[in-house]
Amino acid sequence: MKKGIFGFVFVVAILIAGVGVAFFIQKFSAPSEVARPLTAPPPPPGGNRPIPPPSTTPPSQTPPPSTGGIAPPPQNGNTSPGNFIYSFNELKSGSLNGKVIHCSGPLFTPAHHDAYLAAFPTTKSYMVRADINIGIGRSLIDKKVENLAAVFGKYPHELPLLSILYTMSLQSKTVVGQDKEITEGKFDADLKKIAALIQSFHRTTFVRLAQEFNGSWNGYHQVYFANAFPSIVNLFKEQGVTNAVYMWNYMPQAQPFPYLDWYPGDDAVDWWSVDVFAEHFKQPAANAELKKFLADAKAHGKPVIIPESGPSTLGTTDISVWDAWFKPYFELINADTNIKGFCYSNEDFTKTTSGIGWKDVELQNSPVKPLYQAELVKPQYLNQQ
Repeated sequence: MKKGIFGFVFVVAILIAGVGVAFFIQKFSAPSEVARPLTAPPPPPGGNRPIPPPSTTPPSQTPPPSTGGIAPPPQNGNTSPGNFIYSFNELKSGSLNGKVIHCSGPLFTPAHHDAYLAAFPTTKSYMVRADINIGIGRSLIDKKVENLAAVFGKYPHELPLLSILYTMSLQSKTVVGQDKEITEGKFDADLKKIAALIQSFHRTTFVRLAQEFNGSWNGYHQVYFANAFPSIVNLFKEQGVTNAVYMWNYMPQAQPFPYLDWYPGDDAVDWWSVDVFAEHFKQPAANAELKKFLADAKAHGKPVIIPESGPSTLGTTDISVWDAWFKPYFELINADTNIKGFCYSNEDFTKTTSGIGWKDVELQNSPVKPLYQAELVKPQYLNQQ
C-alpha cells in the first residue's frame, strides 16, 4: 500500500515539474518573427522609374487625439476626425472654390511624413499618400492592410490618398501587370479587404488605381487595363464603399502615348491625375505631352491632381532648382484652374531608386524651403484646418 501511495505521489510531482518547465520556456523564449512587410519588384532592365523603398517594420498604431476621435461616417461619405471643410460630393466633383489641395507623401514610414510636417508647421498638408501592391506577396495582404491602417490612422486630420498597384516581377526581372487577373476575379478576396480598409478611414479617400499605367515598369496590358479599372470600382461599390474618389494616373514621357485608348471611362473615373518630374520642364516633348493630357482632362470635365512630383534629376541642394523646377511647377498649377491638388514627393531618391540618377529632393534641409513655404501660404492652397 505504501509503495502504491509513493508511486502516485512521484507521478504527480513529475507532472507538476513538467508544467513548470513548459511555463518558463514559453515565458522567456524570444517572440516570433514579425511577418515580412510589403516589398516591391525591381524595375525592368533599362526602366526609368524608381522602385519603392526598402520595407520597414510596421509602425505601432497610435490613437487619434482625444479632441477629435474617429466618428461614424455620415451619409455623404465624409467625416471629420479632422476639420475637413469640403464634403465628399464636393471633393468628388472637384468643386473646391478655387482652392488647391496640398498633399505630402509617400508614407513609407510615418517618420518620413512627420519630417515634412515639422518643416512646414504653418501649412501642414491636407492629404497624405501611401501605396499597396497586391500583385506580389499576396499571402501578406492582411499585414499590408494592417500596416496601412496604422500609418493612415496616425494622421486623422489628413485625407488618405491610397495607390493600389497590381504588378509582379518574374525571375527574369521582367515586371508584369496583373490587370488580366483582376478582370478574372483572382484578386477579389484581396480587394475586399482593401475595400473594408477604405471604409474604416471614415473620411473621403482618394484611390489611385494602377498608377502610371503606361510605364514599362508596371507592365500593364491595353487589352485588359480599361476593363480592370472599372471592375475594381464596381467591386468596391458592391462592398459598400461610399467614401472613395477614383483617380486615373498617367506618366507623360517624351514619346506620345495613346492614353485615351486605355481610358476606363468617365463613369469609372472621378479625377484624372498626372505625375510631374524634372523631365517635364527640361524636355519640351515631355512638357507637350503633359499639356496635352491636361487639356484632355478639361475636355472630359474631370478635375486633375498631381499625386507624385519633384525635381527628380536635379535635387534640392542648390537654390538654382527653384527657378529650374519649382517656379514652372507652381506656375503650371496656378495657370490651370482645373488642377485641384498636388502631392510633393518629399524623399531622398538616392535611397529609393535604382541606377537612374535621381537625387535627394527632400525639402526640410533645402535652401528652397523658405521659398516653398512662401508659396504655400498663398490663399489658394488648402492646408490642414
